Amino acid sequence: MHNRIILLILSVFFFIIIGLVLIHFVYESSADPYSTMSKSDYAKALGLSTINCSYSDFIMTHEIEEENQFVADNGSNGIVVQHNDIEYFFLQDDTTNNNQKIKYNDYYLVEIIIRNPSIRFGKHRIGVGSSRKEIENEYSKNETCYKTENLGGGYIDGNWLYVRFLYDNERVVQMSISQE
Repeated sequence: MHNRIILLILSVFFFIIIGLVLIHFVYESSADPYSTMSKSDYAKALGLSTINCSYSDFIMTHEIEEENQFVADNGSNGIVVQHNDIEYFFLQDDTTNNNQKIKYNDYYLVEIIIRNPSIRFGKHRIGVGSSRKEIENEYSKNETCYKTENLGGGYIDGNWLYVRFLYDNERVVQMSISQE
């Protein structure tokens, strides 16, 4: 009788472990079942603290090759920074409080344009140089945000993270990541 109880406990424990392993592989540790990667996976591949990091955090960890200020269409002040064949677009945090626009001192990352073929994302290491077929396979479970046959395509990855690809001869020549 004692051996049966031990065998039963071990069997339950074994099936729980197998179930957890299967869940891990099915969802590949993604926070959202319709997400190819989490936001932190994109950030980590780019050496960022978060995908919407502040400009002050960015300049502490990245060497700036070129920097330009601009005014966005909505009137917000912005900074575009070039580093390692990647453009990072930061906008000043504008908050409306009691119908008054308040401008804060820091800027936050809103879009990244990548032309560097050494930057790779996800389990299948996609990026600049990947084929259109590889991108379509990698993002097959994601909702499409736009697609043109000759130019490119884009996907919504998880919670409103837009990932877009520009193709030339069926190969990615540029990709962008933006939070919208």
